[in-house]
Amino acid sequence: MDQRGPTFTWLRGSPGTGKSTIAKTITADLWEEKRLASAIYFNKTLAQDNTFSVPRFICSIAYQITEFSVAFCQALSQRLEEDGGIHPYADWVGLFEQLLGKPLRHLPPPLTTRWVVVIDGLDECGSRGDLKQLMGALSKCAALPLTFLVTSRPEFEVVYGMERISTSPCAIEDLDAADRESTDHDILRYLQFRIKGLPNRHDPAWPPSKEQCTAFVARCKGLFELAAILLRQFEDESSGRVLSEEFSELVNETYYIASDSNPALHAEYRRILQRAYPQDTSRKGKETMLRYQRVVGTLVLLQQPLGTRALADLLGISTEQVRAVLRPLSSVVAVPDPDDHPISFYHASFPEFLLPPSASQEDSTHSPHHIHVPECETLLAQRCLDIMNSMLVYNICKLSDLFMRNEEIPDLSENLDTHAPAHLRYTALHWAKHLASSGDPARVSSLLHDWCQNKMIFYLELMSLLDRCDAIVPLLNYAIEWAQACPPSMSLVLINALIRHFTEVHLRC
Repeated sequence: MDQRGPTFTWLRGSPGTGKSTIAKTITADLWEEKRLASAIYFNKTLAQDNTFSVPRFICSIAYQITEFSVAFCQALSQRLEEDGGIHPYADWVGLFEQLLGKPLRHLPPPLTTRWVVVIDGLDECGSRGDLKQLMGALSKCAALPLTFLVTSRPEFEVVYGMERISTSPCAIEDLDAADRESTDHDILRYLQFRIKGLPNRHDPAWPPSKEQCTAFVARCKGLFELAAILLRQFEDESSGRVLSEEFSELVNETYYIASDSNPALHAEYRRILQRAYPQDTSRKGKETMLRYQRVVGTLVLLQQPLGTRALADLLGISTEQVRAVLRPLSSVVAVPDPDDHPISFYHASFPEFLLPPSASQEDSTHSPHHIHVPECETLLAQRCLDIMNSMLVYNICKLSDLFMRNEEIPDLSENLDTHAPAHLRYTALHWAKHLASSGDPARVSSLLHDWCQNKMIFYLELMSLLDRCDAIVPLLNYAIEWAQACPPSMSLVLINALIRHFTEVHLRC
């Protein structure tokens, strides 16, 4: 990563090959060397809380560089003063030039060419349209006096985009093509680094022997993510045994490897799920599996991340119940202690693994741990409509003057936090997407009918307070398409007519 090297280095590979682990290790080194100008970590489970859009991506890099360099901060301030501030209607090309291009051109190249920007998980930035647009922004970045390290899967949009970055050298490191001996060596170093921080608990047989470490590496099958999962399990283990016993069991535990696209990683996921939720036909076992489907299925299908409290409120259960369901999955699901911090998956391959292999829910190849998508979507649609039907009221924020413009309402953010909690805001923004994917119209039609007749006007008020009127028509169109696709016997003509009426009214306004 020195200044004479390529402007772009693209680290590519399949899920679990260690792209993020390598990127985070390099990031830590660059931080120590005071060369890390910016670090962007995309994660599809963070959805809109992430820097997934092109404007936010550019703004995030510019903001981080201002924190990193006083010289850049001064240059950016001077450019913005000359331009009269950030152009409110600038497209991404204009924003790029204003926030990055102009300020960096006013700095000496010997300074900036040693600055590095790390972009991890580029392919997780959002939709394919988002990815295509983001690759266009990166092609502009090739002209900047910066060094970029980018990691991603070899998605078509990224491959094509990298080929277009021809104005600057681009080095490609393909982890799928790396020889197994080299990968195993790196996993061994990773293991040694992780076990250094563990106390020996007065265990004379700790740390593990060279033979045990070799056995651990062999079990990982060349996958960094598998090593990370196993070590998280090991570090979270709360049994009464000593470390050496726990590690020996971890290394020697056998597990089945199936013939799929990522056999070792998927086999470990199966083992984790089977241990956490074994097949049990008793009444208690069925209830446990049902709660697993509700909580984990909802996590997989959420349109944006939620914290423990909001997830519990969305599902109508307690935070303790949510945490109890997720506790056995701590090696693959990150559940922060604060209830308002978003729950996330450690690796994108796990929620992908949980989705069924085909659209048919009767497919005999399905595991009991696969998410029952239509059933979960129906439950979410029910809960969204239930929540809005019970919580949406006239003047929800109890404002003294409803004719004030939103930006003029004092303490609007705090007011919304009080009267429109996170789970209500989630339902307002995403109810129709869950409705469109639901599998049982009969279970939601009456709830939607009540919403149309009694709550839609209050819904429009809340969306206005959230400054998300732009989302109303697309959401109502989802509901219209759903109603039109339902069987004629469902008698959804009134719902269709009401939604169309409100859509037309909103468009006229």
